[in-house]
Amino acid sequence: MGTGELEVGIRKQFQSAELKSQSRRVTEKEFSEAWSGVCRQQGQSLAKQFVSPEELLLQGPKYPACFLLQDVQHVDIDYMDRKLDFTLSPSFQNLGLLIEQMKKNGTRFVLVLDPAISGNETQYLTFTRGKESDVFIKWPDNSDIVWGKVLPDLPNVNVDGSLDLETQVKLYKAHVAFPDFLRNSTAAWWKREIEELYRNPREPEKSLKFDGLWINMNEPSNFVNGSVTGCRNEILNNPPYVPYLEARDQGLSSQTLCMESQQVLPDGSPVRHYDVHSLYGWAQTRPTYEAVQEVTGQRGIVITRSTFPSSGRWGGHWLGDNTAAWDQLKKSIIGMMECSLFGISYTGADICGFFGDAEYEMCVRWMQLGAFYPFSRNHNTFGTRRQDPVAWDSAFEMFSRKVLQTRYTLLPYLYTLMHKAHAEGSTVVRPLLHEFTEERTTWDIDHQFMLGPAILISPVLENNTFQVQAYFPRARWYDYSTGSGNESTGEWKVLEAPLDHINVHVRGGYILPWQEPAMNTQSSRQKYMGLIVALDDNGRAEGQLFWDDGQSIDMPYSTSTAEVSTSTSVPITTVSFPINTTTDSTDITLPVTAMSYPTSTTDVSTSTTLSNTTISSPINITTDSTNVPLPVTTVPYPTSATEVSTSTTVPNATLSSPVDTTTDSTDITLPITDTPYTTSATQVSTSTTVPDITISSPMNTTADSTNVPLPVTTMPFPTSSTEVSTSTTVLNTTISSPMNATTYSTNVPFPVTTMPFPTSATEVSTSTTVPNTTLSSPVNTTTTDNTHFTLPVTAMPSYTTNTTEVSTSTAVPNTTISSPINTTTDSTNVPLPVTTMPYPTSATEVTTSTTVPNTTISSPINITIDSTNVPLPVTTMPYPTSATEVSTSATVLNTTISSPMNATTYSTNVPFPVTTMPYPTSATEATTSTTVPNVTISSPINTTADSTNVPLPVTTMPYSTSATEVSTSTTVPNTTLSSPVNTTTTDSTHITLPVTAMPSYTSTTEVSTSTTILNTTISSPINTTTDSTNVSFPVTTMPFPTSATEVSTSTTVLNTTISSPMNATTDDSTNVPLPVTTMPYPTSATDVSTSTSVPNTTISSPKYTTTDSTDITLPVTATPYPTSATDVTTSTTVPNTTMSSPINITTDSTNVPLPVTTVPYPTSATEVTTSTAVPNATLSSPIDTTTDSTDITLPITDTPYTTSATEATTSTTVPDITISSPMNTTADSTNVPLPVTTMPFPTSSTEVSASTAVSNTTIPSPTNTTRVQH
Repeated sequence: MGTGELEVGIRKQFQSAELKSQSRRVTEKEFSEAWSGVCRQQGQSLAKQFVSPEELLLQGPKYPACFLLQDVQHVDIDYMDRKLDFTLSPSFQNLGLLIEQMKKNGTRFVLVLDPAISGNETQYLTFTRGKESDVFIKWPDNSDIVWGKVLPDLPNVNVDGSLDLETQVKLYKAHVAFPDFLRNSTAAWWKREIEELYRNPREPEKSLKFDGLWINMNEPSNFVNGSVTGCRNEILNNPPYVPYLEARDQGLSSQTLCMESQQVLPDGSPVRHYDVHSLYGWAQTRPTYEAVQEVTGQRGIVITRSTFPSSGRWGGHWLGDNTAAWDQLKKSIIGMMECSLFGISYTGADICGFFGDAEYEMCVRWMQLGAFYPFSRNHNTFGTRRQDPVAWDSAFEMFSRKVLQTRYTLLPYLYTLMHKAHAEGSTVVRPLLHEFTEERTTWDIDHQFMLGPAILISPVLENNTFQVQAYFPRARWYDYSTGSGNESTGEWKVLEAPLDHINVHVRGGYILPWQEPAMNTQSSRQKYMGLIVALDDNGRAEGQLFWDDGQSIDMPYSTSTAEVSTSTSVPITTVSFPINTTTDSTDITLPVTAMSYPTSTTDVSTSTTLSNTTISSPINITTDSTNVPLPVTTVPYPTSATEVSTSTTVPNATLSSPVDTTTDSTDITLPITDTPYTTSATQVSTSTTVPDITISSPMNTTADSTNVPLPVTTMPFPTSSTEVSTSTTVLNTTISSPMNATTYSTNVPFPVTTMPFPTSATEVSTSTTVPNTTLSSPVNTTTTDNTHFTLPVTAMPSYTTNTTEVSTSTAVPNTTISSPINTTTDSTNVPLPVTTMPYPTSATEVTTSTTVPNTTISSPINITIDSTNVPLPVTTMPYPTSATEVSTSATVLNTTISSPMNATTYSTNVPFPVTTMPYPTSATEATTSTTVPNVTISSPINTTADSTNVPLPVTTMPYSTSATEVSTSTTVPNTTLSSPVNTTTTDSTHITLPVTAMPSYTSTTEVSTSTTILNTTISSPINTTTDSTNVSFPVTTMPFPTSATEVSTSTTVLNTTISSPMNATTDDSTNVPLPVTTMPYPTSATDVSTSTSVPNTTISSPKYTTTDSTDITLPVTATPYPTSATDVTTSTTVPNTTMSSPINITTDSTNVPLPVTTVPYPTSATEVTTSTAVPNATLSSPIDTTTDSTDITLPITDTPYTTSATEATTSTTVPDITISSPMNTTADSTNVPLPVTTMPFPTSSTEVSASTAVSNTTIPSPTNTTRVQH
C-alpha cells in the first residue's frame, strides 16, 4: 500500500499547542513508530508466563484462545545466559523457533538489552570486541575501566535467590563495564553486536529475529555506589547542595557511576560523567534505533528507561519500575503529560505495576486506563503474582477485551496522532489546559487527560469507586459508548463508572478515523475503516488520517488533502501520490459514523454538489473482486421547494494520472430518469445530468463478464417535431489517456424510453441527459464471449394525451455521492427503472408525484453480490383521476444513517413492515394499534441457530367490533437481559408467539385490540448465530367493513389481500411473491367519482433481478376505480434520510425491494390524512451482518379504499432509532419479516386511530462480523 495523509480541514487550532510545538523545535521531531508499536502490548517475560518456549510451543499462546488482542511479546532478561547481553540461555534454545512461529500470525517480538557488559568471562566476544574498540567508560587519570556490578552473574555459580540483594550482589554478580555511547566507536560496536543477535553467523539456529529492542538499566544503573572500589572525588559525588532525591544522603553516585568517571565526546574531547550523566540513555537510544532499522529493514520500535529531551526522535519511554498501588494510576497520567512536553509522546507505565502483587479491582482499572497509553504494556517482576488478563478470571478477560477493542478501533486516530508528533512536534497525551487555555479550571486538572485534541479520558483512579467527577470544558461532547451528545459551558459532571466501563468522550468538531478491531494489527489492517463525525455547535467537523504500510522506513510520501464538512458541498479532493494495491478479493470501505444533534431545516440547504476531483498521480489497483470506496459527505435535512433543486449533479472529475483497475465480473450502472408520458415542458422538467468528467491519464480496466449498454430511446409511432422533444444527450466526458477495457459476459442494462403513440411537442418534454463524452486518448475495448446488452423499457401502449391534462413528475432531488460507488458482482442483472403510464389523464385532474428529497450518501455504497435482485420503489396508480380530486405523493425525506451498514448476506428474506387499510371503519368504534416501544440493546446481538422460525404475535380482527365491550390485548412487557444470552438452536426449530383472533361479526363499539411490545432492555450481549431462520413480526388484520353509513352500498367484491410476503427460499427454483391487493368491482357513483381515464402507473426505480431459476414477484395493487382529489390526501412520508456512512452489502441470491406506495381508490383530501412516517434513524457505529440468502424489503403502505380526513388518521411511525455500536449477525437462509398492519376499509379520523409505532431503539455496544464462506 502506498503512503499518504487524508487531511480534513487544516488549520492552526490552539495557541498553547502551537507554542509548545515551537518550543519543541529545539528537541527535534519524534521517531515514527511502527504501526504495531501503537498496539496493545503484553510485556511479561516468557519465563514468567509459560516456563519455557518449549512448553509454549506445545500448548500455544493463550491470548488468541481468549480472544484478547495482543501484538507485541516482550522478552525480559530471562532469555539470556546468566543475563549476559547477546547470549541465549539453555532454557530458551527454541526461542528463535517460537519467534518465527508467532510472527507468522502477526505477533511482534521485542527483546531487552542492558548496557552493562560482563568482564569476568574468558570467551565473551561482546566484551572482547568492546575492549578492543575502546568503548568502555574509564577513570580520568588512567586507562582502567570503571567496574560496577549489575545483573550479569559470575560463571559457574549457583545463585541462592533466598538471600538478600546485597549479599547476592557480593557473592554472585560479575564485574561489568559500561559502554560510553558518546564515542563514535561505541555506536559501531553496539550495532555489530545487535546484528549478530538478530543474525547469528556462528550458530544460525540461535538467531533471534526481533522487531524492536527494549533498553533498560541505562541511567546507568549500578548495584554498587559508584564502582566496586568506590569513588575518588568527594566534591563531585557529594556536592554541598543535593536536590531532594530518594537517596540524597548517599550522594550523587548512589546506584550509578562515580561522577568523576571520564567519557569522550564525538570530537574526542574528554568530559566528566557528572556533566553528561543525564545523557547516558539519550546517547544509547540513537544507535539502538539505527541498529534495529538496519538489521530488520523495517521501522521497528525502541523503548528506553532513561531519556532526555529530544530522545523521542529515536525511541519511546516507559515510566520506570513502578509499584502495584492505586496512587500510581494518577502518577502515570502526570508522567505521560510531562514527557509530552519534552518531545516524547510514545510513553506509558507498566500496567498493574512492576513491584508488588496487584489486586483485582486496581488491575481492572489500570487495564482500562492503560488501554489509552500510547505505549501500552502489562509488566511486572519476579516473585509477584501473575497479572496479565488471562491470569485472573473470565470476567477480567471480558473487561480487558472490551477496552482493548476500543483501543484497536481507535488505532487509526492514535497512529495519526503519532505521525503528527513525528512530523510536526505535536503531542499525543496532553493536559486539558493545552486545549482550553482560557478556562482556568483546566489548569490544575491531572486526573483526566486528552488523547489528541478530540478524545477526553476520565478514568477511575481510586479503590471501590464507581462514579467519577469529570470536568467538561466549553464544547459539545459525545459519549463514545452511547453516541449521545451534550453541550457543555464548562462544568463538572458526575459520571457513572461501573467496573466494566471507562468514560471516553469525543469532542464536537472533530472527525476520528477508526478501523474494525482484530486479534492484532496485522489482521485489523485488513478490516473496514470508517470515520466518526462529531459535529460542533455549527454543524461542522474536521479531522486527519495518516495511512501508510505501517513498517517501511522513511517511505517517501506526499499528502492528500480533503475537507469534509456538513455544508452543501464536498470541496476539491486532491490525491498527489500513488496508491499501489495488489490483493485478492479485498473490500476497503471508509464508512462514516455521525454523532450529530438535530438542526432546523433552515440551517441546511437540500442540494449537494460534488466539486472537482483531481488525482495527480497514478492510482494503481490490482484486485480480484475488489471494492475501494472513499468517503462521502452528507446534507441530511429537507427544506421548502424554493430551497431544493431537483437535479443530480456530479461535477467535473479529473484524474491526471493513470487509474489502473483489474477486476472480475463487474457491473457499472449509471442513473436514469424516465418520463414516459405526454407532458408539457412548462410542467415537467426531468433530467439526470452528469457534468463533465475529465480523466487526464489512462483508466485501464480488465474485467470478465461485463456488459455496458448505453441508453436507447425508441418511438415506435409517428410523431412530429412540433409534437415531441425527446433527447438522449451525452455531455462532455473527457478521457485524456487511454481507457482499456476487456470485458466478458456481463449484463449492465441502461434505460429505454418508449413512446408508442403520437404526441405533440407542446405536450411532452422528455429527456434523459448524460453529458458529453469525450475520449481524448484511445479507448481499447475487447468484448468477447456472450455479451448481452439489455435495456429497460418504458411503455405507453394505449392512448393519446394532451399536455393540458397531465402534470406528471418523478422528482429525485439532489443526490450527492461524494465517493465512488464500487460494485463487484458475478452474473448480475441490473435493469434500471421502468415507468409505465398506460392510459390518458388530464392535467387538471391528476397531480401525481413521487418525490425523493435529498438523499446523501456520505460514504461509499459497496455491493458485492452474486445473482442479486435489487428492485427499487414502485408507485402504481392504474386508473384515471382528476387533479382537483387527488393529490397523491410518496415522499421519502432525508434519512440519516451515521455509521456503516455492512452486510454480507446469502439468500435471506428480510421484509420490512407493510401497512394495508383496505376497508372502512370508524374511530369511535375501533382503536387498533401495534406498538413496539423503545428497545435498548446495550451489547451486541449474536445469534447462532439452525432452521429456526420465530414469528411474533398476530392479531386478526376479521369482522367489525366495538371498543366499549371487549378489551383484547397481546402484551409482551419489558424484558431485561442483564447478562449475555447465548442461544444455539439447531435443526428446524419453530418459535411462534401468540395469535389473537376475533372471527365473528360484532359492532365497532365492542373491541379495542392492541398488540403492545413494551420496552426491551438487553444490557449485555445476546450472541446468536442462525441458519435458515424465519423471524416474523406481528400482523394485524381488520378485513371487513363496519356500519353502512360509512360504506357505500354497491355491488362490491372486496379486496383479496395478501398482507405480508410469502417467502419461499430454496437452493434452486425459488418463488418469492410479495403481497397482492385486488379490488375488482365498481361502487356506486354516489360514493365514488367515475371517469373514463386510467391514471399513471409509475415504476420509479429499477428492478434488479439476477437469480438461478428464481421467481420474484413485487406487490401488485389493482384499483379499477376513479377517485376525486377532494376526497383524499394520501402520503407516505419517510423523514430525513442521511446516509453518512457506507451501506456495504455482500450477497448471493439476494432480493432487495424498496418501498411501494399504492393509492388506488377515491378519497377526499378534507377527509383522510394517511401517512407512514419513519423519523430520523441514526446509526452511530457499523452494522455488520453476515447472512446467506437474504431478501430485504422496505415498507409497503396500501390505502385502497375511500376514506375521509375527518374520519381516519392512520400512521405507521418508527421514531428515532439509535444504534451506537455495531450489530453483528451471522446467519444462513434467514427470513425476517417485520410487522404488517391491515385495515381494509375507509375510516374517519374521529373514529379510528390505527398506528404501528416502533419507538426508539438503542444498541450501544460493538459487534463482531463473521463472514460465511460458500
